[in-house]
Amino acid sequence: MKPTEASLARASTLSQTCAGGVDAHGESAGALVRYKEAMRRFSHTYASLPTSTQATCSKCCSVSPATFDRVAEQVVLTITCERCGPQREVHFDAIWTDVRSDFPRSCSRTYHGSRIRPFIRRLPRTVETLCPTCSAIILGWYFVADGAVHVEKTCPEHGHFRDCVNSAALLYSKAAWWTYEEHPGQEFPQVKGAENCPSDCGLCNQHLSGAALAQIDLTNRCNMRCPICFANAAASGFVCEPD
Repeated sequence: MKPTEASLARASTLSQTCAGGVDAHGESAGALVRYKEAMRRFSHTYASLPTSTQATCSKCCSVSPATFDRVAEQVVLTITCERCGPQREVHFDAIWTDVRSDFPRSCSRTYHGSRIRPFIRRLPRTVETLCPTCSAIILGWYFVADGAVHVEKTCPEHGHFRDCVNSAALLYSKAAWWTYEEHPGQEFPQVKGAENCPSDCGLCNQHLSGAALAQIDLTNRCNMRCPICFANAAASGFVCEPD
């Protein structure tokens, strides 16, 4: 999802604070801690079942109240649409359910003992995702509609969001299964004792994958203003380039 002006401004402020030469145990460290805590401020809202949210009615496409709850051994999303009535759908889940990897040889713990939450390849499935406005960690779910894969989520502060993840569900599924077993992660993580993903990362003891392509920005001098550029060169307010 595209970052908003508010989220870009927060990221720019944080990066400028960290780049300002402040002592690592001073203002920059404090700003980073506060930002990480802010990312996790809604985690308690879906810590256990049942949990309330909003979802799109599959019949009339209206955004309606919804609830995730456990029915027997399954996690079920119930959408309560005033026009079409209740609708229920079972979701594959690794947030509230202890599941095993699709690949029997997968590791269950990282090199440093953190529990590995297996990747769920089937749809629909629950996910932990980010609010596109404030970057808080919130509950979401992936599902198929009209042959495409969509993500839906509701931020307690900024409301309901829905976006297309992949316009071809079959291609998405093929890519999801064209993977390998869960990896035990980083042997030498930069952050140890991390408990929350992704706010504690960088690279942390919970991180599973290794670096496939390392990229280092040498300059932010760019005449393009792509709204989805991860470097976000135009937001820094200053030019940085090597001598």
